[in-house]
Amino acid sequence: MMTKGLRIGVAVACMGAVVWLNMTILLEAFGSGPPYYGRTTNMDKWQNPIPWLAVIDFFVLLIMILVLLPVLQKMIQHGTKTARMMSRH
Repeated sequence: MMTKGLRIGVAVACMGAVVWLNMTILLEAFGSGPPYYGRTTNMDKWQNPIPWLAVIDFFVLLIMILVLLPVLQKMIQHGTKTARMMSRH
């Protein structure tokens, strides 16, 4: 069983890995500045990386939701209990 801190740590690590992956791939694909020789020699074989990154981002988001779902449920339950207690006073 994962603790709250471990669940949050896993979610943050997943988010960091996805941000790093997206930045690395997008900078490699689009880069900065004009195209140089290595980037223009095989332009006929170049593929846009954004669709694949979107798929990866979706699955990582799904994993993060599944990992954080128990934490979020407890927060919602605690919030409703607190709201009930506040409304009684």
